[in-house]
Amino acid sequence: MLFAVAYCMVYTHAQQPYFREFGPSDGLPSIQIYDLYVAKSGLLYLGTDKGLYSFDGISYKKYEFVESLAVGVDGIIEDEQGRIWCKNFSSQIFYTSGSRLLLDTLSSKILNKTDVNLTDFTVYDGSLFVATELTLYEVKADGRIQTHYKLGRGSEAITSVAIHPKSKALLLATTSNLITLSKSGIHKKKQFNSQVDFYTYSGEVYAIQRVIENLILDSNQRPFRNLNNADLGTFIKLSTANGRLWLCTTSGVYQLDSKSRTIGAPLITKFKTTDIVSDREGNIWVSTLGRGLIFIPNEHLTEILLEGDERGSKVLLTCLNQDEQGNIYAGTSDGRIFEINPSRQLVFEYSTGGINEIEFIHVKQDVIYCSQGIFRKHHKEPLGRFYLGKTIAEDDLGNILLGTYNLSGITTFDSKSSPRLPDFLVGKLKSTLYSQEQRHIFILKSKRTRAVYFDKNSKSYYSGNSDGLFLFSPVFSKNEIRDEKGNPIIATDIRGDKDGNIWVATIQQGLWKIRGDKVVFRLHQGNGLPSNQCKKMRISGNDLWLITDAGLHKINTKTMEVNDVSASSGLNGLMIADLEISQSSIYLATNNGLLVTGTSEIVEQTMPLFRIERALAANQTVQQNSRLKHNQNNLSIRLQTVHFRSLGNYIYEYRLRGAFDEWRMQDGKIRDINFLSLEPGNYTFEARVRMGIIKTPIERLSFSIAMPYWNTYWFLTIFSLLLVVLVYLIFRWQFAKIRTRQAIREQLALSQITALRTQMNPHFLFNILNAFQGLIYSNQKTKANEYLGVFSDLMRKVLDISDKREISIYEELESIELYVELEKARFNSGENETSEFEFLLLIENREQLKNYFIPPLILQPYIENAIKHGLLHKEGAKILRVALSRENEKYWRVEIEDNGIGRERSMERNRKFQKHTSFATRAIDRRIELINKLNVRPIFSEIIDLKNNQNHPVGTRVVLHIPVKMKTNESNNSR
Repeated sequence: MLFAVAYCMVYTHAQQPYFREFGPSDGLPSIQIYDLYVAKSGLLYLGTDKGLYSFDGISYKKYEFVESLAVGVDGIIEDEQGRIWCKNFSSQIFYTSGSRLLLDTLSSKILNKTDVNLTDFTVYDGSLFVATELTLYEVKADGRIQTHYKLGRGSEAITSVAIHPKSKALLLATTSNLITLSKSGIHKKKQFNSQVDFYTYSGEVYAIQRVIENLILDSNQRPFRNLNNADLGTFIKLSTANGRLWLCTTSGVYQLDSKSRTIGAPLITKFKTTDIVSDREGNIWVSTLGRGLIFIPNEHLTEILLEGDERGSKVLLTCLNQDEQGNIYAGTSDGRIFEINPSRQLVFEYSTGGINEIEFIHVKQDVIYCSQGIFRKHHKEPLGRFYLGKTIAEDDLGNILLGTYNLSGITTFDSKSSPRLPDFLVGKLKSTLYSQEQRHIFILKSKRTRAVYFDKNSKSYYSGNSDGLFLFSPVFSKNEIRDEKGNPIIATDIRGDKDGNIWVATIQQGLWKIRGDKVVFRLHQGNGLPSNQCKKMRISGNDLWLITDAGLHKINTKTMEVNDVSASSGLNGLMIADLEISQSSIYLATNNGLLVTGTSEIVEQTMPLFRIERALAANQTVQQNSRLKHNQNNLSIRLQTVHFRSLGNYIYEYRLRGAFDEWRMQDGKIRDINFLSLEPGNYTFEARVRMGIIKTPIERLSFSIAMPYWNTYWFLTIFSLLLVVLVYLIFRWQFAKIRTRQAIREQLALSQITALRTQMNPHFLFNILNAFQGLIYSNQKTKANEYLGVFSDLMRKVLDISDKREISIYEELESIELYVELEKARFNSGENETSEFEFLLLIENREQLKNYFIPPLILQPYIENAIKHGLLHKEGAKILRVALSRENEKYWRVEIEDNGIGRERSMERNRKFQKHTSFATRAIDRRIELINKLNVRPIFSEIIDLKNNQNHPVGTRVVLHIPVKMKTNESNNSR
């Protein structure tokens, strides 16, 4: 016994708070951190050698310098507007604007005009107080600069400035004196002989001196005692965390007692610390030089050191159990067991001498049973080394209910005796020998077993095997317990509560509550459990402590309310293998060692700080009730949640009313939500954070997307009116066009009548009749009769074509030949039938001309002019030539040529006899003008005066260009 006590004294180890180190592998941008600050927004700000960063529990945000002479920053403070201020190591002061760090230009002007350095600054009531080595300036909000205090050049220099939180007096520390500037004047007291800084605690200002001598003054300028301990290292900073005053040194963080003015026990040691702060959740953050950021989620959650420094890395714990005295036994992955007394001190270490992990521990009186053998308490050598199984329970007959890799069964603690079976199992179980001890065992199930349990109330045995959950009971008839759908239940742990309920943790079905042989409730991921993959559990009163792959949870067995202990206590990221509850303490076997805290000190979940950080549409910020354009319908919303203990182990729930009303979920580590191609309309974006049973209040952002202007009522109204007006104008235009075309047709018809008049004008008829009379008088009755027949054919032809819009070229040439035949009669000389007039008609393939059409009587006026004005007054032979040919695919070319007196002599003769322009010429010009208005391609003409080598007129040639038109249905329609 004395040996055991001595061993305990030797092996007693210290405890320290559980903490996590954040480094580059966790996303920390730098391990050199000079300063910390928790803002009103809840964000943690870090001043590092790489600049200023903020941290929300998941990600780090860098604030980029607009201009800077140095990168490292410290001296972080916050003004009334929520702006964060800091300074770099080149005497420049900055403040945040969005995600940028802007240089304060007014303080820069002050510092650039002097040959001294910036030593400290603070902000208060809209003013910036800037301390240089010799002068204290105040930069007011309106830009005015006031000098408050000035030192003469010498050995004294200003080192710090502060505003007293109660009196609002200005406090200056110099290398020699403490100076107070108030309304009552300037008060100076000699205190220091080194660099001094001010810090505020509980409404008072404390001063710390460092470098030459460690010194701390309280609010009454009384020094703290016993500060010259070499273990403290060099003083770095005073700071406040969780309502207490702390001292950061090069050897760790120590709590200060302001009443007794003494230094208490260290919080952490062996770190070169620069600052300590606490956030709204009660977490403590410690910045270091060279070790990054230290996170302490719960001061009461401590780590029991199981190994000395000589052992190196921490052991990997696999299971826990306790004895009747409250001692805790922790098994490891390398076959060792550590015994911890109720004072949370390590008192003994047991080793199986192997490398296999300890899967279970069971203590009965002074004997320790484990999966790898049996030990007597406080004896290093085991009673036996052999594999006993995976899990164990004890019944009320002194038997062991054992689960192994291939069976579950009933055996005894003493390997030499046989188990005593209950009456209802006698003769029903097959027995065999098990393990190296040849232990006698009665088999319940020959399947791999993960969990066994004996219920003392119903005297029942529960066996959780790889193929289901089985019950052996004198009370209940059912042998296998299945879920409501008839599926097997695969158990990982089985426990009973004081009310007789059996709780079953499963591999992937959550937690089952069983009453006898019936399932009465299932707690799963859909109704509050963070994960369905359960491992181990313990029951204490109405609390069920459950380990899942998402961490540790406390469940009220009455209300089934789930408290996510991992998220609330900062245990996220830890692998928890087992737990044990002893004397209101909870022990956790983790990959980070053995942790312990009081069950009453497990903090409740805190509500995350949640907000909509920003919303953008087409790179434009969307504000509350913003009205967006129709093309600003791609929306990007960024959410921000500040909750450090959860480390992002929460989810976002969101919906977009106006698009969908059901809640959608997104992992908390994904902060951006995007909506693409939203339809015009009114929308309200709603979002919240869900962490276990906690849901934050809903944050809302309402906005609207305008209709495209072509879909708006005003545009549709104007467009409809314009369309009506346009249709009306088109109708009027078409109506006017129809009327115009009708008028043109009427004029054209009139022109055809005019052409008919031309054909049958009295002068022409008179000349023809005189010619007939002359033939009759000259007794040329046969000739007269012949011409009379031609005249009759011409009249009939003219009357026949006069009401047609178009006739074939063949018909037009027939009428021309009849007309010219009659005109020739005027050139015959009495009874002498020798004709002075010769008519030449030059065409090819005359029959084919029956398929092409031209306006009727279009050529006759030109032929009449050629005869009347060109040939009639010519002496000698008179020749009229008409040639028709295809000019191209679109036009006919008609040449009407005479060898008459020419246009000049004809006009002279007309003027001499006071004759006017030919009626036929005017009529045909007007008629062509009307025809061209109705047709796509116009008729046009050209007149060529023919002359000989002596430039004397020898005739006239008229060239007509007439559009080619094939036969159509309307070709012969009457007007």
